[in-house]
Amino acid sequence: MRPDSWMENGACRSRGVDPTIFFPITPSQEAAARKVCRTCIVKDACLTHALQSGEADGIYGGMNPAERRKLSRPPRICRGCGNEMNVSPAMRYCTPECWKESRNRRHREQRRVTL
Repeated sequence: MRPDSWMENGACRSRGVDPTIFFPITPSQEAAARKVCRTCIVKDACLTHALQSGEADGIYGGMNPAERRKLSRPPRICRGCGNEMNVSPAMRYCTPECWKESRNRRHREQRRVTL
């Protein structure tokens, strides 16, 4: 069996599916592509292929390029506690309390060094 044989079983390969919807220009084309992907039995393999090969365009595994980029980013880590964060990229700490604790810890360490 070929490594890419999953492609032959994709819902996008069935008759009556317009292949241009998977490279959408309009929101309705994107919605139509996602609808086809929802019924697909090889959706996970398709998404894995797109992530591994760095597909920059099109709908693969029911996701558009922006969603795939977000999925492939490493998780953001809080500078204070080291936990994963699901917040704005501009934020460095998960909560204001975490920032305060981190600041207080740095101040305590600085005081120890100067004494």
